[in-house]
Amino acid sequence: MRVAVVGHVEWIELAHVEHVPRPGEIVHASGSSQLPAGGGAVAAVQLAKLAGECLFLTALGDDEVGRRSKRELERLGLRVEVAWRAEPQRRGFVHLDAAGERTITVLGERLGPHGDDPVPWGELAEADAVYLTAGDPAAVRAARAARTLVASARARRARSSTPTARATRSPAGSRTASAWGSRPATPWRSPPAAAPPP
Repeated sequence: MRVAVVGHVEWIELAHVEHVPRPGEIVHASGSSQLPAGGGAVAAVQLAKLAGECLFLTALGDDEVGRRSKRELERLGLRVEVAWRAEPQRRGFVHLDAAGERTITVLGERLGPHGDDPVPWGELAEADAVYLTAGDPAAVRAARAARTLVASARARRARSSTPTARATRSPAGSRTASAWGSRPATPWRSPPAAAPPP
């Protein structure tokens, strides 16, 4: 199976803490690490583990953090194709408490690839599935060339009345999927209401 991800990356500094600090409190970390993360990067790494390989189309800041993100993602087994941006690489800080709960602070703008970026958009037409977390309307159109396109809820916020949604409708016969299921391609819409908690 050929898979790809079109998405974003945050360079994360993670601190293991007993609990998230209350306002004004100082807590000491029992450990820390740094790694590339974000919805696009995490999905691409997991898909590479499942499928044996994954093409990751992304945009990164043209700075040391962006270059380190690319190196680390390649070390994790991804084929990373990057559109370099003049902006600094987006970063984040994560408190991970003893119960495994994450609290995240993100710094900087989310960087996503654009359809006119010099990355191999044509290869998406050969993919069995593409997962999308970030990109402009032209990037979404390119991703829709795959047999199946899965978009994160955040990437699917647009409504059918917006120019972005109208410009990115699926071609006949393709399928889109999301966290709320797979269906024949339709204009972007909101997910069904969640079931009430038990």
